[in-house]
Amino acid sequence: MSALRCARALAGLALALGLLTACKPGVGGLYLSVAAEPGTGPATTLVLRALVEADGGDLRFEQTYDVTGRDLATEPYVIQVEAEGFADGTVARVSVVALNGGDAVAAYGGRQIVSAERVVDVVLQARDAACDGDGDGYDACERADCCPVDEATDFSDCDDANAAAHPFAETAACRACGSGCGVTDGDDASDGDLPPDVPDDAADAAATDAADGGPTDAAEDRSDAAEATDVAPEHADALPDAEVAEPDETIEVGDTTETADGADAPDACLPDCGGKACGPDGCSGSCGGCPAGKDCVDGACTCVDLCGPVGAKECTDATHFRTCGDPDADTCLEWSPESACTAGDTCQLGGCDCLPSCAGKACGDDGCGGSCGGCANGKTCTAGQCVCAGTTDNDCDNVDDDCDGQTDESYLPVSTACGTGACAATGITSCANGVVQDSCTPGEPAASEARCDGTDDDCDGATDEGCDDDGDDYCDEAMIVIGAPAACPKGAGDCYDQNVQAHPDQQGWFAVDRGDGSYDYDCSSSEEREKTTLGSCQYLVLDCKLAEQGWDDGSIAACGATEAWLQDCTWQVSCGHQTTPIKQRCH
Repeated sequence: MSALRCARALAGLALALGLLTACKPGVGGLYLSVAAEPGTGPATTLVLRALVEADGGDLRFEQTYDVTGRDLATEPYVIQVEAEGFADGTVARVSVVALNGGDAVAAYGGRQIVSAERVVDVVLQARDAACDGDGDGYDACERADCCPVDEATDFSDCDDANAAAHPFAETAACRACGSGCGVTDGDDASDGDLPPDVPDDAADAAATDAADGGPTDAAEDRSDAAEATDVAPEHADALPDAEVAEPDETIEVGDTTETADGADAPDACLPDCGGKACGPDGCSGSCGGCPAGKDCVDGACTCVDLCGPVGAKECTDATHFRTCGDPDADTCLEWSPESACTAGDTCQLGGCDCLPSCAGKACGDDGCGGSCGGCANGKTCTAGQCVCAGTTDNDCDNVDDDCDGQTDESYLPVSTACGTGACAATGITSCANGVVQDSCTPGEPAASEARCDGTDDDCDGATDEGCDDDGDDYCDEAMIVIGAPAACPKGAGDCYDQNVQAHPDQQGWFAVDRGDGSYDYDCSSSEEREKTTLGSCQYLVLDCKLAEQGWDDGSIAACGATEAWLQDCTWQVSCGHQTTPIKQRCH
């Protein structure tokens, strides 16, 4: 077993304890603790790519890792890279792309010095799909606001329409977006998927191994040139058996004064991105960049307010202004797009104000709701000047309409009328200080309509109300009737003005009372009964006959009462009375 795997078996335990175990000389180690910034969406796969420039050509490493179910924002994922040629002190360009299914959701790109003596903190930043047209996890930095400044050179996607072409592609042609980088399925290297010496069956094996989370056959075929191990503690048991060299000594994470065998360290800078999401790594490299609108302050992406406070305004020119706020909802204060003032207003000190103008005007509006003055002596304002309104002054407005020094001198009085019914009166108008005066004063109304005289005595607009409430043309006997008012053409004396059948001269008979318990329908002050005879039979020898029809019980029935009425007499064993019930009617 080669020294390429020297630290694989113990790496998970060593990292869990905060220690790294030195490997044999000649094999470089790179340890990455991969986390995601808060708010980044879920990821299922991490794709790690690393490049080291060498005289014989770029040394390239690529591996995929299954992170399904892991929240990288709270639970970083530790990756170990060992590769011959990745010697301590060499500088590697490193890319980590987080995929959710097949879509890139976050990425990191930066330069790191290879060292088996420390763990490098890597923070994945969410990617904007608008910046990554082909979905390969690399942004097109020529687009505005798509890449931090320090990513623009080494990590820009030079062909954002071809997922095979990106800064970490398999072939140099695809890394440089050369003409030989197409998207094909042939055996050549023009598709950027595999180097020329790997046939399509190797590509199938590579895809299978990558899906299983292990190194691809293509990577093994390159003379064991590169290898990666998932050494997150919870995955340590899943590592394959490996030969492990005895470590010369154990080195604390961050110790840069000695090499693994105790020799003096070479003159090499060890990047330090611990706890940093952005900014320099201390070795002319970068710990990452910040999105547009934020600056890197002490290793953190921090808002740099471009204005303040919220709501402040400033004029951009004489008729436009802008407002301080957070129009793009990124928590940073910046100026809004400019807004136009209302037509006619001028922007001053951040606000739009109307500027009054009375130049050449003696009267009228100043353009801002104010006045340039008024006119006197009957003159009116016309086009900003006071002019005489007319040649006569016969209205009542206290204005000298004809400009003769007098007001309303030609006003003509008008006859008026007021009041109604008994309160009706007349008057005449006059003009006093521009106000029309009316001399008409209505009379005092009566307290009630107590007389039936054809006059509205209480001046309420109704005449002789209460004189004939039941509409039988007879006036209520309680009212005073004068003459022959239209309200009661048949006269007065209605003894019950709530029933149209109750009135003087009523000839009809009624079996029910008029409404107040009385049967005096003809207003005679008495209740006359319709049937007043008593019935009787004439007795003969062994026979009898009707003598007279009438009430059979010997008394006259009361008004409204139902009693037996004798209709006939017949002899059977004795004289029998034949009767029928009838109701007594009265008026």
